[in-house]
Amino acid sequence: MLTVYFVLAAGSHIRARDWSPGLVASSSLLALFGAMTVKGPARVTR
Repeated sequence: MLTVYFVLAAGSHIRARDWSPGLVASSSLLALFGAMTVKGPARVTR
C-alpha cells in the first residue's frame, strides 16, 4: 500500500510540475518501498 501511495505522491508532484524537495522525498521513498515490495518478507529457515 505504501508503494501505491508514493507512486501517487510522486505522480502528483510531476503532474503539477512541482520540482520541490517533496518530489525528491516521495521518489526516494517510492524506490525504497518498491525495492522492499519486490524483495518480499524475510524467510525463516530452521
